[in-house]
Amino acid sequence: MPSYLRPSQTFSVRTHATRIGVIADVHGNIVALDAVIERLRALGVDEFIFLGDLVSKGPAPQECLQTMKKLKPLIWIQGNTEERFSNPWFNELCTKDPRTLSPEHRSLMLQHGFSKEHLSSESVEFLAHLPIQQSLQAGSVEFCCVHGAPGNVYQAITSEQDGGELDEICGRFEERWCLSGHTHIPMMRHWKDKVFINFGSISFPSDHRLQASFGIIELGQGAPGYSFLEVPWD
Repeated sequence: MPSYLRPSQTFSVRTHATRIGVIADVHGNIVALDAVIERLRALGVDEFIFLGDLVSKGPAPQECLQTMKKLKPLIWIQGNTEERFSNPWFNELCTKDPRTLSPEHRSLMLQHGFSKEHLSSESVEFLAHLPIQQSLQAGSVEFCCVHGAPGNVYQAITSEQDGGELDEICGRFEERWCLSGHTHIPMMRHWKDKVFINFGSISFPSDHRLQASFGIIELGQGAPGYSFLEVPWD
């Protein structure tokens, strides 16, 4: 899959919430999504950020979309699997004979086809036009919210990233804190004056356990606090 970089159209959202749940990489798993929402509600969270990859790879794409719409997240970001709905390269790939494709591309084609078959045309259109980057302002604190990296839904931010690449990424956003998903690996990394945070994934965690990873941002006076959480969903 080629890197897909496009100019960011940043939307700014303000909130007075003090506890915000952060969710990413649901991948069509309604059982895990329901478990996470139930846990966050029990912990007193009533506002949410969703960082993309909602429907593809799992059995319940439409159900996950309906649940997320009911949740009404403050921030709703497009992930790389949603970007595929409007990606010319990927749409061309899906017209080819599966027998001529590599195993990786054939798998992507089947996953994408299943999602489209189980989503309404209105749902596909909605997902195809989500923003790839949003800014959340909570008091004096501002977060850059993305799926992969600012301006690029496919680029990962990791704990072992080269400093030169991080410097280039930092040049794409102004906020101090950056929230991302995509890697399915919980991480916090400080780089110069920036803080990168990934609370992990609801589905397909890197350690292959049936545990959904997510987080809470706690806002008050001063710097925000963070809680990295897990809940079983089987």
